[in-house]
Amino acid sequence: MRTISDLFGSLKIQLNDFIQQLEIEVQYIVEEEKERVNQEMSEERKEIDDKRKKLEELEKKCNNTIVGNRVKLDIGGTLFSTTISTLTSFKNTFFSVMLSKEIGMNPEADGSYFVDREANDFSLILSRLRGEDIEGKIKSLSDERKKQLLDDVKFYCLQDAFSEFVREMTLKKWNLMEGSCIETLTGHSKHVSSLVKHSDRRIASCSDDKTIRIWDTTNGSCVATFKGHDYHVRSLTTLNDDRLVSGSGDGTIKIWDLTSKQCVATLIGHNKCVRSLTTLNDGVLVSGSLDSTIKIWSVTSKQCIATLMGHNDCVTSLTTLDDGRLVSGSYDSTIKIWNVTSRKCIATLRGHSDFVTSLTTLNDDRLVSGSGDGTIKIWDVTSKQCIATLRGH
Repeated sequence: MRTISDLFGSLKIQLNDFIQQLEIEVQYIVEEEKERVNQEMSEERKEIDDKRKKLEELEKKCNNTIVGNRVKLDIGGTLFSTTISTLTSFKNTFFSVMLSKEIGMNPEADGSYFVDREANDFSLILSRLRGEDIEGKIKSLSDERKKQLLDDVKFYCLQDAFSEFVREMTLKKWNLMEGSCIETLTGHSKHVSSLVKHSDRRIASCSDDKTIRIWDTTNGSCVATFKGHDYHVRSLTTLNDDRLVSGSGDGTIKIWDLTSKQCVATLIGHNKCVRSLTTLNDGVLVSGSLDSTIKIWSVTSKQCIATLMGHNDCVTSLTTLDDGRLVSGSYDSTIKIWNVTSRKCIATLRGHSDFVTSLTTLNDDRLVSGSGDGTIKIWDVTSKQCIATLRGH
């Protein structure tokens, strides 16, 4: 027969379980509400930006109606009519120099200015200078046409006018000794969010254009493009057996065979964007997500074998220590060290005043973190203390 003490003990366990579940649900609701508010603020900012752009467009249209403002361009034999105001809407470009009083070119007999250049995408350039939205038109171009447009943008010195397009289209190789760019890789149509080394000659990149690209660094060519995610691809890591892993805003993780260039598995478990990936010493895969959780996956069974909870916001970065411990960084401004065997957080490092964006390790049991507060911190993993703060960004 159960005693009153037993009944109270049972009720206490049930109550604790209920409270724990309630805390999880409340945390999820708060996260959803925060995301909703951020979305509303983003929409309001977009509305303000749209109104500002419309006013700027109206001002440009007014400027372009000025008598005597018209100019003709002969681009490789194709005639275009526009205005001086349009061509000089951005400073320090090919056209602003061409029409300047100090260095200006002389027009041809028919009054046109001749430029010995193919005119394939010049209508897009004029549209952009007129303040029109050409994002959809650029997206519809083939990869080859995008490269041609990028070449034209650079020729006419219009990087400021096409700043988003230029940024999204380029990867750069740098000479670390000289601090100089030695090669630019073009192919992605939106911004590049992550890079990982595949081999001594190849790297992989992922982008908001939903693709993953493999590059040969010896000649700068793209040798493979992987498509399969339904939303932007935000994180990459590699497995030991010539496989690549990607995490996406669609909440999934995909494993790619680099030999067959096929997706061989899709891991489903996170309910928000997968922002970070890493592997443990035994080849186990670890993922961090906007849903504030860290998941540990068996690559063999393709199943989640553990979920680590402790962060209060998006898990932005993951790395491992030499002894196999896992380290995570988050939007909640903290860094956590985990015992993977016990699935427990064994330390929380606090010091950044804004979100933690990146993590890496040094050889002598030290951890390095980067943050939205503009600082880099070096941590002694043994003492769990920050031993240096680097400022400069």
